[in-house]
Formats: sequence, structure tokens, C-alpha cells
Amino acid sequence: MKRLTKIILISMLFAFFNACGSDAGIDGGSDKTGGSGGTGGNGGGSNYANYPKEFWGEWVEVSSIFDYNINSGMDGRTWYITKNSIKVGRTASGGSHQSPSNVTFSRESDRLVKVSYRDGSYSRNIVSYLYASRIATSSFKGNIVGDGSVTRSVSRAIGFPLGNSAAWMRNLQNNDAFTITTDNDGNYTADNIIAGDEYEITVGGQATVVLPNVDGDDVGTIAVTSGVNFKATIRPQTNTTDMDLLFASTGTGYGFNITIENTGTTDCTAATYELELDSDLTLNSGALSNILGTIEPRKTKTITLNLSCVPIQNEYEFKKIKVKIKDNINNKSWDDSVSIKFNKASVRFRVQADNSKNEHVFGLIVVPNGKAYYFSTPYTYGYNSYPAVNPGAMPWYSKDYLVVFMGAKVSGAHSTEAVYSLGINVTPYYYTDFAGFLDVANYEPNDTEDTAYRLYIGDKIMSYLHKDDIDYYRVNLGTP
Repeated sequence: MKRLTKIILISMLFAFFNACGSDAGIDGGSDKTGGSGGTGGNGGGSNYANYPKEFWGEWVEVSSIFDYNINSGMDGRTWYITKNSIKVGRTASGGSHQSPSNVTFSRESDRLVKVSYRDGSYSRNIVSYLYASRIATSSFKGNIVGDGSVTRSVSRAIGFPLGNSAAWMRNLQNNDAFTITTDNDGNYTADNIIAGDEYEITVGGQATVVLPNVDGDDVGTIAVTSGVNFKATIRPQTNTTDMDLLFASTGTGYGFNITIENTGTTDCTAATYELELDSDLTLNSGALSNILGTIEPRKTKTITLNLSCVPIQNEYEFKKIKVKIKDNINNKSWDDSVSIKFNKASVRFRVQADNSKNEHVFGLIVVPNGKAYYFSTPYTYGYNSYPAVNPGAMPWYSKDYLVVFMGAKVSGAHSTEAVYSLGINVTPYYYTDFAGFLDVANYEPNDTEDTAYRLYIGDKIMSYLHKDDIDYYRVNLGTP
């Protein structure tokens, strides 16, 4: 059998380095800025933008202007930033907008950035805050195997570990590229990645796409073999399902698609599959084995499942599904796997403003893994009513959360300053309790993460958000 040695070609390295460029001058200092972004439009940015790597990834926007109609379209939007482009996602209310142009960044903290830009939808200059949600702070792991020589008499051709081998990894969303090296058993860990982005791993002259859905994910096995080849990935059936927000304690079933891709160069004319579920998983619908049929190169077949998980012991646990693919014509088989993260328990962060005065507040809940979720209390502007944006149940972790209130504005006689209440898994103070409240400096100074006021499970507080104020609360829930 031939063992794979380090296969990264110098020409590939030069090609990727030229594509990704350098990021000199982004280290040090607290007022880092990015380059201008050109004319914008759908698709975002321009080919001469040069946004520093520290800003790459997904951010959540909270605007800093006084115009409810614009706020309703911007607040809670997601920005996905690469070196040369910015793509702005939909708001919670379903609106869509052109991507911004003439963008500059000013870092307020490790996770908070003030951004100035030109918005084509409203033809005006905007100043907003962006809070990091999916940036390069995660990791995932996997395994790489080969096959050696293959004949029709070999019933299980795939499974030879490719130890101490180098592979080239590239983020397909932002083109960030780097090398990974397997250990003696063919295992590897990729650090400083963006969970939820697809990564292409090139090894042995073959390119395979993997999808780490969450931080710490196990993306299974990559096989290096000639002819037919396969890779399995898992996704939720709906784009409203967050793979970080699945719970084992509720008994709720979740829909998943396991995609089987022929990553090889020839047809597989008689593929079948067999699934083996972790003992804690329950199959509510779908088939654990079936015929996939012919799969052409770079084409896919999908296995649909609905699964639930029994109660678990730890804060969260990864549950593995073993996937065996068989090419019955050529008598070859592939052993792969996909993983799903389930959380033990949930918690809710409840927010109240004075609806009787049409006051509202908004901000972000930041879970310990760094993902940020936007919230807003309901309000009315003119003839338009805007419903509350509630991220719902959050996973219960023993590490600290952050709850951030921001975005209060004043324009002449108009103001969005407001009294608010926050309850940690309890009902907050109702707006009728706000009568006579004068402690507008409650819990100040709490304008940065370092000065965040500490809260615990069962606490409820009342405070005031004034113009240009940011109120941070650091929340510890204890053990679920």
C-alpha cells in the first residue's frame, strides 16, 4: 500500500496566497479601520475593497439613527464580511436591502465595531454598531483515510488512516486558506474557523467539501480514493432551525437532511446506505437503510430524517450518526459519520419596555460560544406596527452570557430613550411597575464588557437606556 505524504504543491500555495492577500497592519491598537467598499449593490462591496481579516465573518447590526422605518429594516440584519465584499442578510421582519458601500470600521471592543457606510436603499449615510456572531473563533475535527490498491474482491476498500499528512483547507465563503496536518491515526483539528461556513479540504489531489455546523463539530471521514468516492454532510431541513439551539430535554423532533455527495470522478450506479444512530437518538420518521441509486460525479442524494434526543447528562453533547455507503457494483464501502449537538436545558431572557408610551428597547443576547441573537420589544411608528423580536429559548450553559442594550437615539423632540426591565428566566417588571421610576443610573457604569453588571438566574432588574448608551449585563446561570 502506498502511504500519502505531504502533497501541498508550491503552485497551489502561491495561488491561494495571491487570492487571499496579506493583512499587514491590523495588529495592535483599539481603533482599527477597514478600507472603503466601492459602490455596493446586491452581492456587496467591490473588487478593490480590502477589509482586514479581523472583521471577516458574520456580525449582527444595530443601527444608530433615528428613523423607525429605517430601523425596522436594519436592526438585527446580519453582515457577512470577507476581504473584498460585504453581504447583508435579511432582517427578522423579512425585509431585504442593497449591500452597503463606502464602509469604514472603528473597533469599540473585541466583539463590538462601529461602522459607517452609505446605504443604497435609503440613499443616505448610516452609522451602526456591529456585534460579532460568527467569526473565526471556532474549531472542528475530522479524519482522513485512503484505500491502497483496490480490486473487486476487496469488500471494504476505504479505511486506511492517512497519518502525518498535510491537507489544504479553504473557506468557501471568504476564501481564507491554510494547511492542516493529521496525526498518526489520520485525525485532524481545524482551529480559528467560522462555524456554519463550508470548507473545502484538498488532499491527495482530491477536493472534498465539509460543513462544521457548530463549534467543536466532528465532520466525519474524508476518503482519498480513485473513481467513485463519497462524503456525507448534515443540515437542518429548514433555514429557521439553528443547529446551536437543539434541545434534548424537550422531546421535540427536528428535521434533518443528510446529503450524500459523489466526490469522485465516475458514476456510482448502485449505491445503498445504512445508518446507525447514537443510542440516545430516536428516529421519528425516515429510513435507516435504503437504495440511493446512481449518483453521478459531484451530484448528491438526500436522506431525510426526523430525530429527537433523550435527556442528557452534560450541558451539551454531540450525538453521532454512522453512515455506511456501499457501491455494490464495484464492491467498495465507505464509513463516514455526521454529528448533531444537543443541549441539556433551555433558558429565556425576557425584556419589557413601556408599551403604553410606545417606548421600546433592543439589543443582543450573546451566548458563551460567541453567537449573538437580536431582540426587540414591540413598537408602533405612524401607521406601522413592528412586533417583538424574541430569539426564544437559549441553551443553558454554566459560562457567562452577555445581554447588551443599545441604540437609544434623540432627534429634536423625538427620543427612543426608555426605561426597561430584564428578567433572567423569570417575568420582568411590567410597564405599570415603571411608574415613579427615577433610578436612571441603575447599574452604571456598565458601558463595556469589562464593566458589565453581574446577574444570576432568577434576577430581574429595571434600568434606563439614554442616548448613545450601551448597557452590558454579564449573566451566570449556574449548572443546569
